[in-house]
Amino acid sequence: MRLVGIVAFIVSLIVPGNGICQHREDYIWQLGKSSDANIDDFPQSIQVNFNNSQLTSDTFYRPFYMGYFNTSISNGIGELLLYTNGCQVMSANHENIPGSDTLNPGIVDLEWCVGAKLGYPVFEGGLFLSFSNDSCILLLHQRLIIESHPTGLSVDTLFYSEFIKSNDEYVLSKKSVPICGGKLLQGNLEAFKSEDGHGWWVIQQVEDSNIYVTIKVDSCKIDTVFTQEIGTKISATDIAQSVFSPNGLKYARFGSKNQLFLFDFNRTNGHLSNFQEIHISDEGQYAGIAFSPNNRFLYVCNSTDVFQLDLFSENIENSKILLGQYDGFLDPFPTRFNLMQLGPDCRIYIGSTNGVKSMHLIKEPDLLGLESEFEQHAFHFPVNNSITIPNFPNFRYDTTFPCDPNITNFLSQYYNPMSEAVIFPIPTHDDINIQLSEEWMNEKVISFEVSNISGQLIFSNYLTKSMDPQKFSLPYLLPGVYFIFIKSTTKWYSKRIVFY
Repeated sequence: MRLVGIVAFIVSLIVPGNGICQHREDYIWQLGKSSDANIDDFPQSIQVNFNNSQLTSDTFYRPFYMGYFNTSISNGIGELLLYTNGCQVMSANHENIPGSDTLNPGIVDLEWCVGAKLGYPVFEGGLFLSFSNDSCILLLHQRLIIESHPTGLSVDTLFYSEFIKSNDEYVLSKKSVPICGGKLLQGNLEAFKSEDGHGWWVIQQVEDSNIYVTIKVDSCKIDTVFTQEIGTKISATDIAQSVFSPNGLKYARFGSKNQLFLFDFNRTNGHLSNFQEIHISDEGQYAGIAFSPNNRFLYVCNSTDVFQLDLFSENIENSKILLGQYDGFLDPFPTRFNLMQLGPDCRIYIGSTNGVKSMHLIKEPDLLGLESEFEQHAFHFPVNNSITIPNFPNFRYDTTFPCDPNITNFLSQYYNPMSEAVIFPIPTHDDINIQLSEEWMNEKVISFEVSNISGQLIFSNYLTKSMDPQKFSLPYLLPGVYFIFIKSTTKWYSKRIVFY
């Protein structure tokens, strides 16, 4: 299924200096809510790790809520360096970088960061860019202003903050330095490496216009800022996502009102050209977009539909294929579609418009049509993921293949365990037995939940710390498929069961 990708990956390992193993800046994702061991029985924070040739997901205690604003950066071998929710910046040890609070000063910061503590409320509102072997890292971040309370928000300034490495730790050296202002479009902040490989091109759109601001960032400083008028005017209320193709030759945005905008991009001078406007759908209030690793296919979604377009087609709009529609799954809220992100494992992850316990996957995005294997709620977490998905530039711009198809994604099988337990009999029509393994015996609290296929909680209880089978009677369950979740402060296990 992935022959082309695997061959390309092998080639990239043969070419000196081009190995994917040296470009793991996006291999660790920070997700989920904040949690405190003194308050919460179970950790609510999530870390997803693509290192060690496999995808792992674990929960832990982190006093930091990852919400709309989500970006992070690791070093070339996949060690976490910095991450932020737009309110302040955290170190790899999940500690606040001194002085990094109030990144975007104003009423929105006071309400969302200081008051609600939910993170800054703008998707794709920030990016980390690294320079000089990670000795200097810039965070680009947008500030929202309130024009009419509570929903009239716009961006008035794009800032940068500078972090310098000192004795293996990062210190804030410059904070909230303005780059450009005016009424900028919320989110849609994307970057791609310049042709010379030293700097980054950053694109920021202007609200209610067809103006694009292009910024050259080089040697850890702002080098050039210019504007370009091209294409159709962008609606001020358009909810959209923007993305560069893995090879940097295309730039695209898809919005709930403005449809799909597609451009050619010049990595030498930062200019957009060859504008195309492609109609996708008149339905849905949210939007997501991602390119396939091989640059051929473009995936877009509104809140209820996921489409594939073939950029090699003579008529791109006519190549549109509907891959799937929202199936009504609740987890525990509706898992409608939202932003997309191409993962280091060559799969495309699709977030949700609600805080839920799962993400959707496009498992084979280099393949045409239904062979791309779009699967809803395929990547499951033991706790709620809030509403977040990280925003990354393409760090593997100079490799033969922009991701590693050999990363084992055991979670793509949906309910394989992270910690062992035995549940029997399956199928059953009355009693269910749960037998814990020895690794659970040091946990303080162990609980389990039974949910139906729509994600609705049916039954919950606590388990004793015993390796003997524990029996529970569930005679009232209707015939069908259910899911059992076992969790503690550090472990979790899930299993699909069938009642008849």
